[in-house]
Amino acid sequence: MGFVASKYGFCCVEIWVLLRRNMGFVASKCGFYILDIAHYSLYTIIKTVIKGAKKMSKIKDIKDTRENKAELDKQREYSVVKANDLIQKTRFDLTAQEQKIILYMISKIKPDDDDFMIQNFSISEFCRVCGIDYNSGGNYEYIKRTIQNLRDKSFWIKIDKTKILMSWINSAHITEKSGTIKIRLSEDMKPFLLHLRDNFTQYELIYTLGMRSQYSIRLYEILKSYAYQRVKTFDIDELKSILSAEKYTRFPDFKKDVLEIALRDINDLTDIEVDYTIIKVGRRYAKIEFNIEYKRDREKQIETVLNIKQKITKIPRTRKNKTSETLE
Repeated sequence: MGFVASKYGFCCVEIWVLLRRNMGFVASKCGFYILDIAHYSLYTIIKTVIKGAKKMSKIKDIKDTRENKAELDKQREYSVVKANDLIQKTRFDLTAQEQKIILYMISKIKPDDDDFMIQNFSISEFCRVCGIDYNSGGNYEYIKRTIQNLRDKSFWIKIDKTKILMSWINSAHITEKSGTIKIRLSEDMKPFLLHLRDNFTQYELIYTLGMRSQYSIRLYEILKSYAYQRVKTFDIDELKSILSAEKYTRFPDFKKDVLEIALRDINDLTDIEVDYTIIKVGRRYAKIEFNIEYKRDREKQIETVLNIKQKITKIPRTRKNKTSETLE
């Protein structure tokens, strides 16, 4: 009995049967090949088996790729549903990647869930959904640090005249060998994520996945929550506070590094279109008026889908810039 090893599996060749009967069966994951030893050498048998294994392996790889792509598309289209209070009445400073992890977890909540489940997913799964190079060891470490930062960060939400201090996640467990994460959202957020009947905002996760700036994701959520009004005006200082962008003391810098980047992402990658007008009081930039419209034109919707695909199929790299820590 002998075993012929290849990267496609182990091919078992019963040599004594071949020699004795002049006919043999070669087993492989492709099936059984009946080979006449009178015409084929042992080398030819092995070569034939491997060739068949390659063919079957390619067919399986194509099938797996299609199934994986369908699953990715399905997860990217999950809905993020939040109470408007959680969007409009909170102040927090999260990087783009920290926001995406929270949104990814929220998108997995089912409408009939009564409690937050412990979510179990792999880092590679999360990276594929977000269009991040999941083969990079650097991204593994980066996401691990990001989850730790989320655990350590807290934020305030103001309900009526009461301010509530809340956290994002309760706990997180990472199995290093498999790269699997077990994570659970904080109990504090139940009233803002479960059994919502009114005063909530809903959008598809995919609209945020192509965004690289923390301000793009945050401003999209805010404007989306006011989209039914079509027009929303903010004091500039108030908007800076909502976006955690107070460091931009000069309006030209705020406009260039925050507004213009965020609105370009929103208009290119989401289901709404936004333009704005700057309102001055004397010589001071005082307010910003946003005009918000849903994209109802079919061509614009198709263009948005193509823009998103182009963004999330790029292979990003981890780096820090002046405005936020992002994956590019």
